[in-house]
Amino acid sequence: FYAFWMKGMRFSIDIVFLRDGRIVDLHPQVPFEAGGNGPTVRPRELADAVLEVPAGYAAANGWQRGDRVRFERTNRD
Repeated sequence: FYAFWMKGMRFSIDIVFLRDGRIVDLHPQVPFEAGGNGPTVRPRELADAVLEVPAGYAAANGWQRGDRVRFERTNRD
């Protein structure tokens, strides 16, 4: 169970833990702390990937535990 914190972050984020193509845990609205690292968060289940998005993004897009996730490579021209 890897722990994450937000060293040097200057804004709040959602931390989304993934395993085998599914969301296994969400930590929404993880606050930044000016001059600090913010709270340390861990998933409730084992995870093999982590996605950090702007605070509120997961809720705004209806993301929930158990949802399938697919990664796609994009070309930047």
